[in-house]
Amino acid sequence: MLEYAIEVEEKISSCTADIGADPVVLAFCGDEFKWHIDELEAFVDFYRTARYRYDDPFSKMEAHHISEKSISLTQRILRFAYFGRPTFEITPKTVCWDVRGPRFGQPM
Repeated sequence: MLEYAIEVEEKISSCTADIGADPVVLAFCGDEFKWHIDELEAFVDFYRTARYRYDDPFSKMEAHHISEKSISLTQRILRFAYFGRPTFEITPKTVCWDVRGPRFGQPM
């Protein structure tokens, strides 16, 4: 997810037109088996806040990678979307246009 976000940020930066006012949505598709939406939620929370959630199992590995490669995110991706489609299905079973992690201790 980090690699895709970096790639999209690079594309945003390389655009000749000023898209600063236009929303950029990065959509991920999954089969809800190899990876699940909660992993995307954890990444999105990190992307927006630059802080890892306590329940993110990949946080230490990702933080090490970001530090080792001197990666900095511009946070120009406005929204993340998720489409969950089972392997042998044509249409998505799950669609979420604004992925966000759960708000622990906060009213919904």
